[in-house]
Amino acid sequence: FYLIEKLVTSLSPSIYLLQLALQKKLSKLIPDVQSNLCVFAVGNPKMPLDEIEQLPGAENEVKSILSIVDGKMLCSLDATKNEIVKCLPDFPVVHLATHAILEDSLADHFTSTDIKDESNDFSIKGAIILAKSGPRCSGVLTSSEIKELNLESNELFVLSCCNTARGKVTGDGILGLSRSLMCAGATNMIVTLWPIHDSSTSVLMKNFYSRYRLCRDAPASLRYSMLYHIQQQYKEEHWAAFCCLGVNILASSHSE
Repeated sequence: FYLIEKLVTSLSPSIYLLQLALQKKLSKLIPDVQSNLCVFAVGNPKMPLDEIEQLPGAENEVKSILSIVDGKMLCSLDATKNEIVKCLPDFPVVHLATHAILEDSLADHFTSTDIKDESNDFSIKGAIILAKSGPRCSGVLTSSEIKELNLESNELFVLSCCNTARGKVTGDGILGLSRSLMCAGATNMIVTLWPIHDSSTSVLMKNFYSRYRLCRDAPASLRYSMLYHIQQQYKEEHWAAFCCLGVNILASSHSE
């Protein structure tokens, strides 16, 4: 059997970060679980380089999510880096369905001067690929930039991209996109351990949000969606990559 069939699971990158997340949870104003869920969803941005393939399934994914919850959606040319950075602090739930890059040197992918990241800082591993905001914008949101954002009001941050739980392994946990999000104030996120599939991820996420909007419990809702995939005999590669990190900010007593 699978562990998820027996237990609700959630992970922490390190004990220290778990303590920080718990402290932030206690300091946050907890809204009513029954309040309307509002999601900022980004899918299939216009890729800044021709060699990076578009993700039409990611666009279908966010459209399916916003068919069952309220929120704002940005896709294609509208999903620019500047517009997304501006919107991130305004929504309790953020869902990004695009490409992520985890190589040690992002500069290897963006060598020409007109597409380098504005900060020119590629020292922290990981980045999210978005549409360009203009001719001098790379479209790359780096981990260095993410950790400088204000995500204190964030309830849940979903990185529906390939390999977003990965990074540089250290004695204090994994340094990557998830660590940068925690530094920015996010205490609860969903990330992936390996490459994900467009079509099955769309189904998984629609099932996840159909449950999450009722209970606001991310680990329990992810388990609910995974169990559906198991029952439908999906292979592990289609659902098991997703995991919850951090501390659940909202959870009703009836989340199970």
